[in-house]
Amino acid sequence: MSFDFRVPLNDFSLKLIEKKYLKKGYKKSLRVYSLLPPIGIRNIFTKGWLTDTIAYLHMTEMSNKSEKVHNTINDFFERYGSAKGFVIDIRDNIGGYSIPVKELAQRFTDKKRLYAISRLRNPVNIFSFQEPEYWTIKPCSGKNYNDKPVALLVNGNTQSAAELFALMMKTLPNITLMGNTTSGVFADTHIGKLPNGWEYRMSIRKTTDSKDVSLEDIGIIPDILIENTKKDIDNGKDKVIEYAIKYLSSGDKNEGNKGNR
Repeated sequence: MSFDFRVPLNDFSLKLIEKKYLKKGYKKSLRVYSLLPPIGIRNIFTKGWLTDTIAYLHMTEMSNKSEKVHNTINDFFERYGSAKGFVIDIRDNIGGYSIPVKELAQRFTDKKRLYAISRLRNPVNIFSFQEPEYWTIKPCSGKNYNDKPVALLVNGNTQSAAELFALMMKTLPNITLMGNTTSGVFADTHIGKLPNGWEYRMSIRKTTDSKDVSLEDIGIIPDILIENTKKDIDNGKDKVIEYAIKYLSSGDKNEGNKGNR
């Protein structure tokens, strides 16, 4: 389940993206009605053109509605697959379920790749873990876009399943992470209720990156570090997306330390 562990960073505004940066005719899809934080009605996906050649996709969370996520991903590439570059934005993404959106990462890979190693806590000894599970992505059926450059935008409120998605994308040579360090919340949780009705959550997994390095409470450091301030957003400027547009529009996609991975 999704839960909103975010703190107000004020370094991102989807409304600003829609108002200033997206061309007219952008689309929204997969409407959800939530009684859990963030409470309200919202569309998970926002997609459109930033320029004539750069397509944009923002996800507010990682939905467990597999068929609807699949249909949205297919629709995105049908509408915007001709783009020369993509901006995938998971800033302020509250997480949720990483498996359905895995299909999106698999559209950008040309071969099977390891993105994380996960160990389930041993139920008979809470100080030990079971044998590691090796989590991978592999090319999915349909057209592949591994030859297209992608800017993946992250910030301090990119959390949980959104960070797992970032680990998937981080393994790909055509992907560049931009923005600020993610939240550092990787452990899956067991959810239960106490007799008085209170809900509790208990971490049941230790999940590391593809090199078996724990990023818990550390987060994923982007290839290119760019920080918006509240003043930037209030003044109608998103430095992260402006850099991404400039980066994808240029001929050189080897800036930052991406080439060292």
